[in-house]
Amino acid sequence: MHKIEEIKPQINKRIIKLLLTDKYWTRDQDMLRLIGNSIWIINTDSLNLIMNEVLNEYSNIEEYPLNVQKRVASIYINYLHVLYKYQ
Repeated sequence: MHKIEEIKPQINKRIIKLLLTDKYWTRDQDMLRLIGNSIWIINTDSLNLIMNEVLNEYSNIEEYPLNVQKRVASIYINYLHVLYKYQ
């Protein structure tokens, strides 16, 4: 059985590859769900770039439906938790 640390680089590469294949991934609820669920696995450098993309897309968060607002907020709460834990 693999330890999470052994498979993290592989998963990180696959996630980044998925994001790079879709110019509008920040608008895709499934991709946002993937980011939210994978935030602990993505390396910090990639994660910072991803979070900047999300922030740029949702800079006027009040214009989006409540379910999107909640999803983005949840992603950022997890992101802040990762930064606090590992920084």
